[in-house]
Amino acid sequence: GRFAAPRTTEAPGALVRSQKHRDPAPKVPDADAKALADGNHAFACSLYHELAGGEGNLVFSPLSISTAMAMAYAGARGRTAEQLADVLHFDLPPERLHPAFNSICLALQPPQGADEKTVKLTMLNALWAQKGGHYVESFLDTLAANYGAGMHELDIAGNPQGACKAINRWIKEATGGRIAELVPTGGMDGVALAITDAVYFRGYWNYQFDEKDTHDGPFHRLGDGPVTVSMMHQTHSFDYGEGDGYQAVSLPYYLERQAMVVVLPQ
Repeated sequence: GRFAAPRTTEAPGALVRSQKHRDPAPKVPDADAKALADGNHAFACSLYHELAGGEGNLVFSPLSISTAMAMAYAGARGRTAEQLADVLHFDLPPERLHPAFNSICLALQPPQGADEKTVKLTMLNALWAQKGGHYVESFLDTLAANYGAGMHELDIAGNPQGACKAINRWIKEATGGRIAELVPTGGMDGVALAITDAVYFRGYWNYQFDEKDTHDGPFHRLGDGPVTVSMMHQTHSFDYGEGDGYQAVSLPYYLERQAMVVVLPQ
C-alpha cells in the first residue's frame, strides 16, 4: 500500500508519519547488537581517514551519521541500497538492522529520574522532502517504530531559501539556540531530499576539575610549534592504557555511563 502525503498550505515543516509508535524496548539479540557496533566502528574509522587530512580541527559523530543514513537506507532499494550498506558497513538485514539502531539510540538516553548532571545526548536526525510526495507505508512504519521519526515536508522547489530557514529554525529550537545555522544560504537549491544530522551533548565530569588548579602551559601542535593555553589539572585514579606509539586515558562523565577517551600519540 501507499500513504498519500496531505497537500497543505500550512507552515513549512509539516510532518508525514506512520501511526505506529516507537518500540520502547526492542528485542535485539546480543549478536545483532555486536554486529551493529562492529559495523559502526568500521565506518567511523573509514570516515575518519577520509576526513582527517583536511585543515584545522575535526569534530564529528559517526553514530549520528550512521543513524541518519540508516533512516534513508530504510527507503532505498537496488543498487542504491547496496552502496549505502557497503559504505556504512550495514551487515545485518534491514528487518534486524533498524531495531538494533533503535536499541542503541534508546540506550544512550538518560535513565528515568536522572538529575540535571546526567549526560544529555540528543541526535537530531531528520529527512526533508518536497511537499506533496507519496511514501510507501512500510517505509513510514520503519521510521516511526525504530527512530520515532517521519518525513518533514517543505516547499523546497518553490521556496528553497524558506526551506533553509525552516530547517535551521527547527535545529536551533531543538538545541536551545546552540546550533543556529546548520544549512547555509543556498544549501537547498535543487535538492530533492535532504538528510540533516546535528548532535547536542552536555556532560559533567564525574570527578570535577578545580578551577584553582588551572594554569597556562604549552600545547604542542603537529607542525606548528607550541601554543600557550589554559590547562586543567587533577590527580585521581583513571582507566589508563598504552601501546605502540600512544598513551590513552578515560575520563568518565557523571555516573560513569559515558566517558571521554583521550589518545595521545608519542
